[in-house]
Amino acid sequence: MADDLCTGQCLCGHIQLTVSGAPAFSVLCFCQDCQRISGGGHLPQAAFDRAGVTITGTPNDYHWQSDAGNDLQLAYCPDCGSPIYKVTSKMPDTLFVA
Repeated sequence: MADDLCTGQCLCGHIQLTVSGAPAFSVLCFCQDCQRISGGGHLPQAAFDRAGVTITGTPNDYHWQSDAGNDLQLAYCPDCGSPIYKVTSKMPDTLFVA
């Protein structure tokens, strides 16, 4: 599956991404931060090695600390506000694609 490519983009198309290979794992996060990011009850995410993700366009970053004390980064489109990926200080080489 390492040769498999998957592409995606934000709502307006300003930010595009390509991931190679299958995700290491996926998660439905129900924490309050993810609920706020998604505007719903959870945020589905697929975890990819940072080296296998190519981003076209320049997302904005929002940084904060979770209730558990982890440093978090949310990359989002500066035009439409769509969440693109999250990064946690616990797994800095992993992008959690939203």
